Order: sequence, then C-alpha cells, then structure tokens
Amino acid sequence: MGINGNSDGSQLYAIETNEHFWTCSKSIDILISIFKKHELKYQSTIINNMDKEKININEINFAIPIFTDFDSPITSITDAPEIHCL
Repeated sequence: MGINGNSDGSQLYAIETNEHFWTCSKSIDILISIFKKHELKYQSTIINNMDKEKININEINFAIPIFTDFDSPITSITDAPEIHCL
C-alpha cells in the first residue's frame, strides 16, 4: 500500500474540513477575543464619525450577527454560520 492509496491501487480521498477549529475551546476563546476587540473598534468608528446632530446614538443597532454570534456558546461550526464563511 502506498502513502496515498489502498493496497488495490485505488486512491484514498478525505474530505477536508475545519470543524476541529470550531470545536476546540482554545480556538474559540481566541476568536472571541479577536471579534470582541473588533466589535468595540466598529462601534467606536461609527460613534466617532456619525453626524451627532442627525443621528441619535441610542437608535443605532449594533447587534450584528458577526459579533453577536459570540454571545452564545459555540460548540460547532453550525453555531456561528456568519463567522465560518469569512
């Protein structure tokens, strides 16, 4: 049997996924930290550049799925659909 094949000469093919990345608690902790930092940067950018005479800050909806997905536990890639397709 060769490295990339079966003893009968046929090839072995594996489906490559990144599911392990989304089930590893350490990876998820790192992602949460990164996305929470960028959520604050996003909010600051909006607040610092908005026309405060025309827009009431209390009317801005900052609940964007790319950030709010991390508010709930992530145990698999299906728990954060907006995130895994980045």
